Amino acid sequence: MLLRNAWYIGARADEVGGEQLLGRRICNGPIVLLCDGTGRVAALAARCCHRAAPLHMGTVIEEGIQCGY
Repeated sequence: MLLRNAWYIGARADEVGGEQLLGRRICNGPIVLLCDGTGRVAALAARCCHRAAPLHMGTVIEEGIQCGY
């Protein structure tokens, strides 16, 4: 049984960074991992809010993530 309100390892440091998004599934939920221009890592729900498209197929832009649409 997995706890939803807990910390889990999502990726190694060398897997996240640059302009590449990393899609993972944790606790049976899709997430996307990214690193911004300052080196901070973020984990977001991996669904676009207007089309429910998988965000790991998008691109990193200065303001955040741009979905594939």
